[in-house]
Amino acid sequence: VEHAADPYRILARIPVVPGTAEDPLASVLQLRSVDRRPYLSRPLRPHERAALEAAAGPELQVDWHEARGDRLRLARLGMMATDIRLRAQETFRVHQAVIDWTPGHSATGLPAGALGLDRLTLRTMRWAMAHWPRMHVMNRVAGTWAAAAQLDIRPALGSAAFFTLASRPATEGEDRTARLLRQGGAVQRFWLTAARLGLAMQPGIATLIFAHYGAHGLTFTTDPALQAKAARLSDRFQALLGRHPDDFVYLGRIGEPRPGLPSVRSVRRDIENLMYASQAG
Repeated sequence: VEHAADPYRILARIPVVPGTAEDPLASVLQLRSVDRRPYLSRPLRPHERAALEAAAGPELQVDWHEARGDRLRLARLGMMATDIRLRAQETFRVHQAVIDWTPGHSATGLPAGALGLDRLTLRTMRWAMAHWPRMHVMNRVAGTWAAAAQLDIRPALGSAAFFTLASRPATEGEDRTARLLRQGGAVQRFWLTAARLGLAMQPGIATLIFAHYGAHGLTFTTDPALQAKAARLSDRFQALLGRHPDDFVYLGRIGEPRPGLPSVRSVRRDIENLMYASQAG
């Protein structure tokens, strides 16, 4: 179904004018963003998969997880990661700092309205996030499953596929820093290509992060139960995907968005706000 007035579709068709941009992906730089809403559930088309795989280039291997069962299994890993980050006092402080509760777009944080939670859950979360003891008690009494169902299960069902981007084998003597920079560029091109195709994306980085912590036994919290849960998450991750978490660069879900852009989103700061005057002398 075509939505002629939808910015996703309009910008995806803008041709590159000679002399104005060397890269056709430049036209979607301002459109690209995280979209946590459920998408249309139609499968990816062959030309979309081919374009995305080409965008990942020789640095990254793209694997698609499109079947409903595969999406749900990855969503359950995401639920484990959500439970960890909602229960850890260390991540609570991060959430307090980055969630922006003011209406509208945010240039300094993550708008609460873009989290993917319903209004009742948002109101409850805002109340609980005022103080850690309050959040801790709420997590113990009510649990985190209601939030995780909205953040992980519902979006997984409303998507075309999950995808993983894995590192291809490094060549002997290859500089690791240079390789990571190339892989970062490949991830950006993958995401921009998705936007140009009229597709939306949501990263699943928390799953990778906590699977990495669990695989290496890294201490990320003072709560031993959450440390143990990260280890279980890592085991389930490796059992499901057949590879170590460190082999992966990126994980996310993708699909055709519903008509219209998200009502709120994080926006880029004006360049004036990113510049600092020299303090020399």
